[in-house]
Amino acid sequence: MKDLDVLQPSRLEIFLSQLLEDQPSDNVTSSDSDWSGEEENDRSRSRSSSTGSHRSHPSPRSTSSGELEATADDSTVSSRSSPNVEQSTSAARPRGRPRRQNAAVPRQQQQEVDNWRQVTTADGGRGTSNRIRFVPTKQPGIQGDLNRDSSVLDCWSTLMTNEILEELVNNINQYAQVKIRMNNPPTKRSRLSNWTDISVPELLKYFAVLIAMGIDKRASLVDYWSQKPYMYTKWYHEIFPRDRFELIHSSMLHCSDTPAQSKEKIEPFVNSLLTTFQGAYYPFENLSLDEMVIGWKGRFRHKTYNACKPKKYHVKTFGLCDSATGYVINVLIYFGAETSYDPEMDPNSDSAIKVFQTLLTPLEPGHHIHADWYYTTRNLIDYLFSEE
Repeated sequence: MKDLDVLQPSRLEIFLSQLLEDQPSDNVTSSDSDWSGEEENDRSRSRSSSTGSHRSHPSPRSTSSGELEATADDSTVSSRSSPNVEQSTSAARPRGRPRRQNAAVPRQQQQEVDNWRQVTTADGGRGTSNRIRFVPTKQPGIQGDLNRDSSVLDCWSTLMTNEILEELVNNINQYAQVKIRMNNPPTKRSRLSNWTDISVPELLKYFAVLIAMGIDKRASLVDYWSQKPYMYTKWYHEIFPRDRFELIHSSMLHCSDTPAQSKEKIEPFVNSLLTTFQGAYYPFENLSLDEMVIGWKGRFRHKTYNACKPKKYHVKTFGLCDSATGYVINVLIYFGAETSYDPEMDPNSDSAIKVFQTLLTPLEPGHHIHADWYYTTRNLIDYLFSEE
């Protein structure tokens, strides 16, 4: 192949025409012309480099005015391209690359109309088959004698009644006596030798320390009674001795009869709390139902493990809460095959139906229940509609 610096303009046109004769020559837009010009430059440079690394071999490039120039070291050969060549150059495209097209939106999609309409309570629920309305006999919110002027202690006394506190005190003292007899005679350094029965006021102080620990979180239990200047808190030393608190918290705390085991240790006390919780507050229309976990690594037969939960080792429960306030209305503890579902339920029913029926027992019809995909089964929806 001869050097380009000795080619005449007419021969250069013939050379480019032969190079581009296999490319489409249809009309393109101005934006596509600029794009094809850039591609022609790249192809010309790569072609010149393939013929050799001599500087005397120039590469043709396309200018904005439509001129084709072949530049050598000391000489420049330029020519005005004919209209046919200019049109072919602008229409040139690399093989294998799709042509740019302005995709038009189909008229059918443009004329598509959304047939959904919003159904609100203002139109009386027209257009929906929901025939159950939220008209409870109780006024949603706080029940009983509580009002805006009630103190925190009044609210606490409504939930933790004297009957619950006295029952808890009796169970702790009975369990302590059984444990002392099992360790008789006690060792020299045993804390059981200094045990005295707990009372309701002392139990209230114990709960006060627990609440304060939840606010003032520290690394370990002994840090609350530390004598170090940067950790010392006088209040803990005055309200409770450390050894007495650890003895109640770690050894003697018991909420059921002494011979009780497994679920009988927990469920009676939880049911007593739920009775007072449901009597002190009635939820609003929207409710939330989901699993709740209670972290526990101790010995318990019904302890479960799930790495996806915040507490991997835990006691699994199902909870029903008021969506407006987060108030817990009902709780069902999972004990496997021993779980205390509603006794009126069919034992062969789905687990979701059993959970819903058990948790919704103390409520009136008309509530909106929000749950995740685990509970949204067709059998459950049909059952709830049949029960209204």
